[in-house]
Amino acid sequence: MFIDRDEIIRQSNYGDALSQLDSEQFEEYENRADNYITMITNKDYSKTNDSILQQALKTATWRLIDYLFYFDNEDVEDKEKRYSGIKSENIGDYSYTKQDQASDDIGLGVTGDKELDEIIKSLTVEPRAPLMFRTSKPHKRGGRNVF
Repeated sequence: MFIDRDEIIRQSNYGDALSQLDSEQFEEYENRADNYITMITNKDYSKTNDSILQQALKTATWRLIDYLFYFDNEDVEDKEKRYSGIKSENIGDYSYTKQDQASDDIGLGVTGDKELDEIIKSLTVEPRAPLMFRTSKPHKRGGRNVF
């Protein structure tokens, strides 16, 4: 955990509601946020001593807990509206038509919270394939060394 419970509650938009959770419920949000950060960034930051990284991890953690808490407690009607989306709307002479989202706008790690997404992006370590090479001793075949 990158941040303690009291600091999360102070920073959170849902501090009053979060403070009402018992220890087990609150710990579940902390674990979900930690797991999300580790999974998305491809790195375990649990032992980092870098103060700049620690501050970014604190901010990402409390913002993620806010994000998770909001979605867990959002009204069913609000969820239906958000997921169905508005394709077009007319207000007087003004007309708005929503274009379909491009596939790169949707995906893992996109929370819609610009600050949170940028912090997570800055902490992300791109996976790299290990270098593949082989060494061998020379072999003699027919009197010649083959490498």
